[in-house]
Amino acid sequence: MDKQIQTARSELSDMRRSLGILELRDGNGVRTEGFTSAETFRSWERERNEVEGNYNRFNTVYSQVVTNAPVTIPLTLVHLFPDPGLQKLLEQQSSAQQDLAKVKQDYADGHPDVVRVRAILNKIEEQISAKVKGMMSGLGIQISGYRTQMDLLTKRIEIAKEEQNEWVRRTQPYFEKTMGS
Repeated sequence: MDKQIQTARSELSDMRRSLGILELRDGNGVRTEGFTSAETFRSWERERNEVEGNYNRFNTVYSQVVTNAPVTIPLTLVHLFPDPGLQKLLEQQSSAQQDLAKVKQDYADGHPDVVRVRAILNKIEEQISAKVKGMMSGLGIQISGYRTQMDLLTKRIEIAKEEQNEWVRRTQPYFEKTMGS
C-alpha cells in the first residue's frame, strides 16, 4: 500500500512539474505561476470602468459643446473647464465691445477711433478662437487617450482570461487526478 501511495505521489509530482504547476502553499491552497488572481481581475475591471466613465463623460461634453452656437462655445468651455486666460480674454472682449458701441455713437465707421477699437476687438476674438480651438483639441486628445486606455485594459483582461482558460484546460488532468486520489 505504501508503495502505491509513493508511486501515485511521484506520478502527481512529475505531472505537476511537466504542466508547470508550482506548489506554493499560502493558506488558500495551491498557487500557480502565471495564474491571474480574481483580485487582479477585479482591480483591472475597476480601472477599466473608471476609464470608461471618464471617456463617456468627456465624449458627451465634447459632443454637446460642438453642437452649441459658435458664439456660446467659449462661455461654455470657461464654465466647464475654468481657464484664467480664456476668462481674461472674454472680459477683454466684453470691454472692447462696450468701447466700440460708445465710439460708434460719436463717430462714423471709418473714424480712426472706431477702426482702432474694432482692430482691438478683432485681435481679441482671434485669440479667443485660438484658445477655444486649443481647448477643443485638448479635449479631443483626452477623449482619444481614454479610449486607447480603455481598449488596452479590455485587451489585457481578455488576454488574461484566455490564458486562464488555457491554463485550466492544460492542467485539468492533474487536478482531476488529485481529486480522484
